[in-house]
Amino acid sequence: DNLTTTDKIATGLSPDTTYWFKVWAYNGDEIATLPVGDVNFSSTTLPTNPGDVVFNELMWMGAVSANDEWIELRNTKNYPIDISGWSIWRKGDADGLMLTLPNGSTIQANSYFLISNYDAAGSSINVTPDIVDTAVSLDNTALQLKLYNGTTYQATVIDTADDDVGVPLAGVNGTAPAYDFSMERKRPPGDGTLAANWQTGFEVTNWDAGAPCSGTPRGINSGYENEPPAGISDLTALTDNDD
Repeated sequence: DNLTTTDKIATGLSPDTTYWFKVWAYNGDEIATLPVGDVNFSSTTLPTNPGDVVFNELMWMGAVSANDEWIELRNTKNYPIDISGWSIWRKGDADGLMLTLPNGSTIQANSYFLISNYDAAGSSINVTPDIVDTAVSLDNTALQLKLYNGTTYQATVIDTADDDVGVPLAGVNGTAPAYDFSMERKRPPGDGTLAANWQTGFEVTNWDAGAPCSGTPRGINSGYENEPPAGISDLTALTDNDD
């Protein structure tokens, strides 16, 4: 009658696999008694829906160097999402596949995943990207990117960034010594093809000292005080400043 249970979350499990665990009981002095039995459960793969992972920030113009470009994804859910085998495409069929995310790629709950053309030593950012891939190349016009939960067009489109028309929907391509400003997603993220759901990054987070860049790689987007607590995926921006 006095049994107390504590929920535990196991991560890194293979989908559709049965696991066996031994359950032990403890008395009030936290001394283990005899095991009370075995339990088993089957892991399952949670379905991924459009908007569960979004393009959160794009350094499409490059930071200092035109090739110092990166893509930041954000997990909007309160549980980890395995994005192994997902792919990012340029502007749909016209330009085709940019990159496929390797095995072991997971975004933690309400967290970020940074994909960069350069590593931290070669970039103006001072955080380590999750993936470094020289395939990262972002257009300064007709930028549009699509995120698929697979490697073919039979996969589901999870998110789209930009409207594929003219200059990108936000961000500033400065001419030295002027600043370069990133393109940041607002919250709630909404339709990524609409300008109303993007802003120009006006805060400076995780950059090398003196870098003439503005944006928040692996940080909270400009104008948002903190990350949502577990179970809450959206916050309201503190400002609508798009400059």
